[in-house]
This record gives sequence, structure tokens and C-alpha cells, in this order.
Amino acid sequence: MKSLSLVLLCLASSQALAFGKMHPMKGERPFEKVSAELNLSEEQKEKFKTIRKESRDNIQKHRSSLKETREALNAALLNKGSSEQELVQLNEKLAQAKMELMREQFAKLMKLRAILSPEQIQKLSTMGPKGRGKRGANDEGSPIGG
Repeated sequence: MKSLSLVLLCLASSQALAFGKMHPMKGERPFEKVSAELNLSEEQKEKFKTIRKESRDNIQKHRSSLKETREALNAALLNKGSSEQELVQLNEKLAQAKMELMREQFAKLMKLRAILSPEQIQKLSTMGPKGRGKRGANDEGSPIGG
């Protein structure tokens, strides 16, 4: 029973976070705001756009996998006939899907970081979420992932 409670808690937390991530704040687009505050050159802006475009499909693939796995776990939790072993396996699969998405997002972050000057990186670190147009942790939610 203890492990089922833990699974339910993890599930509820992940769903609450997912909802917040999928609904960005309205107003100025974060990329434009960040690029203006960091004084990005036209070349840097183009590289940002290229990296974002190239990573979009992989990140979307991982998001879809995460959603499917979350839905499978939800269905299994609601099915009284699901064994604890099945639930644990689905929870592990969900954790793996989350990790794969995080790895993909981090790879994008590292590519974006590589095009910034040390001064721009320092400036970005002092801006905080509010200055970056707080969005949540979707693929645009990373410090320089806008």
C-alpha cells in the first residue's frame, strides 16, 4: 500500500507540473525578450533559431512518449486488476521517459550555450525566471532554451 501511495503521489505531482509546463504565460515572447536583454547578434539569433528547429522534432517525440507512458500508468492505476509489479514497471518506464526528455533538452541547452559569449552567459544567469519570461520546463523553459 505504501508503494501505491508513492506512485499516486508521483503521478499527481508529474501531472500538475505537466499542466503548468504546457500553458506558457501570455505577453512578450521569451526569445525576443532574452535576445534583446543579451544583445544577441543577428548571427547568434539565427543559430538559436536553427538549434531550436533542429531539436524540436526529437523533443516532441520524447514528449509524446512521456504522455503515452503517463496515460498507460493512469489507466493501470485505475484498473483494480493491475498488479503492483505492473504498476512499478510502468512507473519505471515513466521515469525513463522523463529522463530521456531531460537529456534531449539538456543537449539543446548545451548547443545554445555554446553560441553565447562569457558575458552573455553571466548576464543570463542574473536575469532569473522573471527576466526570461517565465515559461515552465518545457523545451523553451530552460535558461537559454527560449
